[in-house]
Amino acid sequence: MPLAMNNLGTAYYFVWASGQIALLILVILLFRRGNHRQYPHFTVYTLSNLGQTGLLLFSFYYWGVRWSRQTVIMGWLAVGLTLAARTFAIAELTRRILASYRGIWRVAWRLIAAGAAGVLVYAAVFSRWSWYSARLKADRGMELALTAVVAILFVFCRYYQVQMSRADRFIGIGFMLYSSMVVISHTLLERFFYQYRSFWNITITLTFFVSTTLWIRALWSPVPKPVSRGAMLPGEFYRALSPEINLRLRALDQQLSTLWKAELRQ
Repeated sequence: MPLAMNNLGTAYYFVWASGQIALLILVILLFRRGNHRQYPHFTVYTLSNLGQTGLLLFSFYYWGVRWSRQTVIMGWLAVGLTLAARTFAIAELTRRILASYRGIWRVAWRLIAAGAAGVLVYAAVFSRWSWYSARLKADRGMELALTAVVAILFVFCRYYQVQMSRADRFIGIGFMLYSSMVVISHTLLERFFYQYRSFWNITITLTFFVSTTLWIRALWSPVPKPVSRGAMLPGEFYRALSPEINLRLRALDQQLSTLWKAELRQ
C-alpha cells in the first residue's frame, strides 16, 4: 500500500476503498478455506496490510492528514513492517515450490537474505546519510530484489519444468506485479517529482488492488499441502519431466546439498 492518502479526488478514494474491501475478502478467504495453515507468512502479510491502514487512520485522526512529522514516521514504520512481512511471504512461496529440493532451497534463502542486506548497505552508502533518501532507496531496492527473486523462481521452474500449483503461480504473479510497479513508481517519483507526485499513490494503490484480486482467485479454494519426500519429488512428478531435465535437476540439487553438508562440517 502507499504511504498516505493524498487529496487526489474521488477516483483515488474509490480505488483505495476497493483495495481495502478486496483485502478484507482475502483475509476472510484465508481463514474460511483453511489456507492460513498453508500460507502462514502470507497471512501475516495480509493482516499487516490491514494493520497498516489502521495505523495510518490512527495517525491521521490524532495528527491530521497533513504531512506532520509524526504521521510520516508512523506511515513509514508501517510500510517497513509490511515490506518485511512481504519478504517473508515471498520466501515462504519459494520454500513451498522448492520444498523437495533442499539443496536448491538452502541457496535460495541465502540469496534472499544477502539481497536484503545488500539493499540496506546500498541505501546507507548512496543516500548521503539522508533519512528520506535512504528509506526511499531502501524501499525501491527491496522491491527490486523481491521482483528479481520471483522472476528467477519462475524462470527456474520453467527451465527445469518444476511443478507449480495454480495458487502458488497466481500469488507469485501478484507479488511480482506489485513490487515491479513500486520500483517504477519510486524511480519516476525521484526523477520527476513535481510531474509525477499526483499519480504516485493512485498508481501503486491500483496495482495493489489488481494483485489482491489475483490472490483472491488463487486462494478461492482450499490449497493442498505440498508433498515433500526427502530431497526429491514423488515419482509421478518425475515421470512428467523429460529424462534429460530430470537428470540435470537431480544433479543440481545433489551438488548443492553436498556443498551445504561440507560447509556444516567446517
